[in-house]
Amino acid sequence: MKKLLLFLSVVALLSALGLWWLTDHVLPYAPIRPYRVPLEQQPEFAAGALPSHFGLPFDTFTVRSFDSLTLQGYYIPAPDALATVVLLHGIGGCKEHFYSLSRQLNAIGCNAVLFDHRAQGQSEGMFCTFGEKEKYDVSAVVDLVKTRYNDSIIGIYGTSLGGAIGLQSLAIRPDLRFGIIESTYHNLEAVTNEYFRDIAGFYLSPVVKRSLKRSGEIADFHPFTANPEDFAPQITCPVFMAHGADDEKIPQAFGRKNFDRLASKTKHFERVPGAGHLNLHQVGGEAYWNKLAGFILNAKKQKGD
Repeated sequence: MKKLLLFLSVVALLSALGLWWLTDHVLPYAPIRPYRVPLEQQPEFAAGALPSHFGLPFDTFTVRSFDSLTLQGYYIPAPDALATVVLLHGIGGCKEHFYSLSRQLNAIGCNAVLFDHRAQGQSEGMFCTFGEKEKYDVSAVVDLVKTRYNDSIIGIYGTSLGGAIGLQSLAIRPDLRFGIIESTYHNLEAVTNEYFRDIAGFYLSPVVKRSLKRSGEIADFHPFTANPEDFAPQITCPVFMAHGADDEKIPQAFGRKNFDRLASKTKHFERVPGAGHLNLHQVGGEAYWNKLAGFILNAKKQKGD
């Protein structure tokens, strides 16, 4: 019996040490160090990754962040444009994934602005901070668009993490005219718990909280205050929010919490039946796109233009 108790004690000790190591030295890096997939390894870019390879006119730009990172982007103009849309990708994504959407935006008279978030795509940086620093990157891009291209009617279109960054950006830039937010979350700790459950098969909130705290220490940001729901009450411009009814990553209820807190007089929540996390356009089809296009046109008119 003594040997069994000793064995169990050793196993418990090793398990505790293993959990500590995992929580402090492995899990904290998972969310803040997105994997950058080289474009040449993605089949859709085998023949080239520039917008021109996809029949899109473009101008290349770079933006210097407040903390001296260089962010890479493309400006894709539309003839006689009526508005400009800044597109914000999800975690592990890149600006090149927005070519198809840029073409659709061009077709309704909107310029498209694509750029890689810090620590992702071709932009500099080591860590993702879930909007705490990225919202100022978006602000710098908006300033560039206003000065270089003389655009004044500018909106945000963000998906997943890009949606969370978009909401935080709308809150600090009241001059932005509209926001389109797809498949995003309201609270970083809550969504991290969901991702942990998807991987491990169960919730372990204390581990998630501790690992997020370490993430913040490593990447120099505040993980428990970078929550879109806290910024939503500061947003007054028109907002179109959408979520897949069968989103396997972020529960629809998370997006709805942001929507309910918006101060916008004009806001719409679109539930897309049968859609998952990143296929709203494919599942929603032409009907979904027509609603988005109508929203953009109406948002522009609301300022009397």
